Amino acid sequence: MAQTQQNEATFEINLLYRHTKSAVEAFGQILNFYEVLNDFDKVIVRNIGQQYIAEYRLDGLEFGSIKTKLTQLLKAVPDDAEKDAELKTAIGHFLIKVKYWLIKLLADEKQIAAKEQVEKVTASINNEITQIGDAHKILVTHVSNYVILNAVDELIKETNELKDKELLEYRSPAGNVYVQKGITINKPKILSELGQRTIINETTELLKIKKVDMLSNEPKWDFLQGKKGLPAKMLDKTWLESFHNRQVIIKPEDALMVTLRTTHTYNPNFDDKKTDSEVVKVLSVITPDTDNTLQMEIPA
Repeated sequence: MAQTQQNEATFEINLLYRHTKSAVEAFGQILNFYEVLNDFDKVIVRNIGQQYIAEYRLDGLEFGSIKTKLTQLLKAVPDDAEKDAELKTAIGHFLIKVKYWLIKLLADEKQIAAKEQVEKVTASINNEITQIGDAHKILVTHVSNYVILNAVDELIKETNELKDKELLEYRSPAGNVYVQKGITINKPKILSELGQRTIINETTELLKIKKVDMLSNEPKWDFLQGKKGLPAKMLDKTWLESFHNRQVIIKPEDALMVTLRTTHTYNPNFDDKKTDSEVVKVLSVITPDTDNTLQMEIPA
């Protein structure tokens, strides 16, 4: 990977290991880290602009260990794509810092067992969201401790899949940090301290249509979210009516840009949960051959 000056929207996610490693295993691990961090980005960006989806562009790849250089991108719903370039830049740079704060928590605290550890990251993120809202005169909302806790939990799961002496490295203008396996989390204890059994998140998602329910009064469609299957109730009655009246046409391989509500309900011991997904609003039909979203690189 060529050495270039790092701009504020560029970061690296590197898997550092000794000797040799199965290519399938190595790339699988890197991909899993991408997915955890990008899912976290999408939840965070929802608090600033509901029309944006965070994505990454691969700019460089180096072997020996696997080192990947990426640029933060935003995908926007049409009609909003050319507006507020300064806001899009601010969001992109903010997401670089958000990932650093999340990974640094794991690097600094080998055991996550108290709500205060989560609240520290939440406060940093919400302070920055407030500053963006004030600077750009927009209405923003704050992220909850539960969002941070879930992201920490998912990142720890992937980190603990590393082998001995393997490291995940995050390099960015916000800072450089390493993590390795052996991090623990007491999620039931933290959830109990936070005191809420039901957690609701709303994100903007691109969902590939797998199966359509045409008959039910409360239809549940099957989607693919990345590679994962996702059944979701369709709550946008206005859009469904247009679909049933053939005012909206869906073809094979089409996807929907949607507002997705995800509800996690924990049992009284906080050691198990049920997850329900609902499409609150359909924003756009995305056709592969005419991808009608606009992908934007965050300027340096």
